[in-house]
Amino acid sequence: MIRILALLFALTAPLNAQEFEPLEYQSTYINDYANIIAPDDKDRITQSLKDLYTEKGVEFTVLTIDRKSRYSSEANLERFATDLFNKWGIGNADRNDGVLLLVIPEDREVRIELGAGYDIVYDGRMLRVIDVTLLPAFRAGNFSEGIEQGVTEIIDRLDVAWQDTEALVPTNNIGFDRLVPYVMAALFGGFFLFALLKNTVADALYRRQPCPNCGARGTLRRTRTVMRQPTYSSTGLRRIRQYCTSCGWNEESDQSISRRTKSGSSSGSFGGGRSSGGGASGRW
Repeated sequence: MIRILALLFALTAPLNAQEFEPLEYQSTYINDYANIIAPDDKDRITQSLKDLYTEKGVEFTVLTIDRKSRYSSEANLERFATDLFNKWGIGNADRNDGVLLLVIPEDREVRIELGAGYDIVYDGRMLRVIDVTLLPAFRAGNFSEGIEQGVTEIIDRLDVAWQDTEALVPTNNIGFDRLVPYVMAALFGGFFLFALLKNTVADALYRRQPCPNCGARGTLRRTRTVMRQPTYSSTGLRRIRQYCTSCGWNEESDQSISRRTKSGSSSGSFGGGRSSGGGASGRW
């Protein structure tokens, strides 16, 4: 009898199992699967996200879906957003600085998911964006306008975290994933320390050379001044000045600084970033 029941269950289980649609992205900027963003608003939002990526190297994506149950059995909004964030790999793989704005009209839920590199203080800032900007607009049915304003607010409130995107490091210690930025910061710190010592040693050796003008030894000096910081789209400029403290000989030359680099390309794919559940949620 038990074998018969087990056989019947095995035969009927696939019929009762719910099939979910795959939730993939077609763009790294906006995927409006719920069709709630007006064309003009979408163009402006996309441009803002493109500018953010070009200037800061930060991947910020907007996703709208009608309901979660269409894509997953996960009913919890926070877990749903974190799993999706990590599946897509939003953000730089080293800095974990990605941002996801998820709006679900039929479930009446909104989530701002942050990469693991953000400090916990930014969770509170995202909650304020939801409470002050997003929820009032969504309650009034102004999804498109609310999303555009929300994107602007999120960028403004996270801007301070992107002032040095090569070392975006959280100060809290929540979960294993949030330890990763500390490790990366230590590695970056070691690299910059090496670069600093390398220049110091090179300058010390340079001082021992004879001055090309008067021949004195131990009087040469060298300074480096960054005239233009490199960005993700253009090179920087460094001015090197060499001079003699004895005879006043002076010589200047300019040196190009390589462009900053990014993991991944927001024109077609994300950079492999991860989230450990940071961010904020809202329901209306």
